[in-house]
Amino acid sequence: MKTTFVSAIFVSALVFASGCDTRKQLKQSFARQQKAIERPLTHIEKQVTMLNVDPRKGGEFYLETGTVLSIPENAFVDKEGNALTEPVHIKMQEFHSASDIFLSGITMHYEENGVNESFESAGMFNIEGTCNGKQIEVAEGKSLNLELASRTDDFSYDFFQLDTVTANWIKVGATKAIDNRVKKNLKDSIQKMANTPSKIEIPEMMEAGAVLLDIDVDYRKYPQLKDFYGLAWQVESSENVSEISNVVWEQTTLISTGDGLKDFKLRLSGQDQVKEVKVQPVISKKERDKLEKKIAEARKLEEAARAELLANANKRYQSIASFQRNIEINGFGVFNCDRVIKYQEPLTLEPEFMLDGKLLSQLPPYYLISNDNSAVSQYSNKFRIDAKRINRLLFVLGEGQMAYVSNKQLLDFIAQAKSNSNRRSIELQPVGFAVNTADDLSDLLQEI
Repeated sequence: MKTTFVSAIFVSALVFASGCDTRKQLKQSFARQQKAIERPLTHIEKQVTMLNVDPRKGGEFYLETGTVLSIPENAFVDKEGNALTEPVHIKMQEFHSASDIFLSGITMHYEENGVNESFESAGMFNIEGTCNGKQIEVAEGKSLNLELASRTDDFSYDFFQLDTVTANWIKVGATKAIDNRVKKNLKDSIQKMANTPSKIEIPEMMEAGAVLLDIDVDYRKYPQLKDFYGLAWQVESSENVSEISNVVWEQTTLISTGDGLKDFKLRLSGQDQVKEVKVQPVISKKERDKLEKKIAEARKLEEAARAELLANANKRYQSIASFQRNIEINGFGVFNCDRVIKYQEPLTLEPEFMLDGKLLSQLPPYYLISNDNSAVSQYSNKFRIDAKRINRLLFVLGEGQMAYVSNKQLLDFIAQAKSNSNRRSIELQPVGFAVNTADDLSDLLQEI
């Protein structure tokens, strides 16, 4: 196996004149990338979102990623075109990171005019639908709308559907990114939660000289009173006191107008009249002093619970993509918001690879991960990189074992090739742990 390197002078010519010719030279290097989907680590399952849908009603479904799926009424039919009325099951998988794309095994190569290109993604998904275990279709004249979570607002990404027969992508149209409304709504909820006052209250102390009422109260009916017993009730104003005095009332009813201790009124009826006055529960100073200690501890627990809720909400907020791309689809399959990688300094490399000091005679498939982890390309011999990007290679050795080549190793290899060094090999770096979960793979990509 030889090393192919484009010299500094030729690189300039490659960028401006012969880039297409060089890409055509790579056609054989994609020979093993014939399958549309070929998962490299089959023992790791990607998280799946399952939605149960009433096909007669449709609905709007909010996914953990910040994606929103909107399904109109009567959107699904069986293979014979008959409208479905029984529950439909929608299976949805999204791929937003290098780890997601890598584990999916979905090809990120795109052939256009006989030239093999590599994609970088602004959001990819696979959507399937079944009813009673049988595949279904989207009804003619209907479409599903997705507000697909996306981590970039760049306008240069188009929308593609994967042809699983030819393993090539078919361009559907353009996409436009907008602010993610799910993220915005969550931010508003977090701010509201942070600014909401404590719900734990203590009854006010009795006012000197105030008129107190002894009201027979079923405390079970009023959640805000559940921690208090034997309360006295104070009429809000002296004017109200005079209005209800010297009248024989036949019936009194306590009415809650809210969640707080001050949200009560008393309805009195008798002698052909009805009167309502605002009242509130009150306690003595001695009883209030006792409650203060008890309530202080309750408020601590309340604040701790609120802090935990806020922490979880903020964690979810950070995990949601900042943007959405509005997409309409009229069928099921694999879809991707992609753009062809534009190489600033393209180089074609064909190094030999060593593992533990020994030449790999049979090279396993390997994956180039570049830049911001949105581009994953599979190769089997020579590969093309952009020297202006951050590039890493991942090798699947089997049984959860992996190896990698760092960006520094690639840059060192390029630098030595430029200096006409005889070096032709790169030593693989074994991963020091078994990659058995999606989190393991994410940790690995962060590490290298």
